[in-house]
Amino acid sequence: MEVARTFYGLMLRRDLIYLGGHERCDEDRQLLGELLERDAEKSPDKKPDARLERDVKALEAVLEEIVRRTPPMRNFEPLEIPKH
Repeated sequence: MEVARTFYGLMLRRDLIYLGGHERCDEDRQLLGELLERDAEKSPDKKPDARLERDVKALEAVLEEIVRRTPPMRNFEPLEIPKH
């Protein structure tokens, strides 16, 4: 989690929002939710590990900000290449 949070956090600080970041980060957010669900299934009280849940929520906040800042790929217009 720490590596992922650092990686995505650097993207936000340096404004390195890559093409496709909207879709990729949105997908990663969904996967994090599934990770918490699987962890909860293993637990006797059916709750995810508190530390894991905290880390996931922190990473989700970073991913959400990237999704907010990056337009979806479907919003990009095709580039017209001039003919010589």
